[in-house]
Amino acid sequence: MQGKGSGTIMRYEPEDLDIDTFSETHPLDPATAEEIYRVSRAAVEHSVVLKSSVPLLVFLHRILIKFLPSALAAGWKGFVTGRGILTGVYPWKFVRKNMLTPPEKLMEFTRRPGNYFFVARRGGRIVGSLSLNPSQNETFPHAVEFGHLYVSPPEQGRGVARILDDSRLALCRELGFREAFAVTNPHAWPKLIHFGWRISEDLSSDRRVPKLIIHRKL
Repeated sequence: MQGKGSGTIMRYEPEDLDIDTFSETHPLDPATAEEIYRVSRAAVEHSVVLKSSVPLLVFLHRILIKFLPSALAAGWKGFVTGRGILTGVYPWKFVRKNMLTPPEKLMEFTRRPGNYFFVARRGGRIVGSLSLNPSQNETFPHAVEFGHLYVSPPEQGRGVARILDDSRLALCRELGFREAFAVTNPHAWPKLIHFGWRISEDLSSDRRVPKLIIHRKL
């Protein structure tokens, strides 16, 4: 690991993490799928839900930290409709139902032909995940779809997502893919700009859960 100075977060190098790849020939087992779910739940909860016993602090946090960045990411259309700015104020039950993949679905995903799931471990613990699968989107028929990007809250900002992304890109190129797309929410969008993603379509005004279709060249 290396740091850029005193007080900065130490960033991981590729050799600091163990990357496991799951697929049809090596599907996820129940224990790993359950741990991935716990990490994804913590990541989503950290991103869009704040638990506090002080209602005023909850309100201020959601307005200043969650609401405004989501509104800016959603654009004026999302702001006016109110769809694109709700990411930071969803109740947890709604988040769990609409923004998380349960363990049994994760295992099912890795049993499908052409699907791959990457898991990053640090000292045996899962600290992040990513997935890819052949496109079923008419707009990107020859692309690969990226998904399940989660990083454990204590490990965020350390380069886990970047290391996972590099592993996934290497496999994509090996498989012959030159373009990728993903479906995300406006709240996560600002973090993805640095990975070269661009917005292809804003579905925030058409769905109960605000969505963006994003794409990138590989």
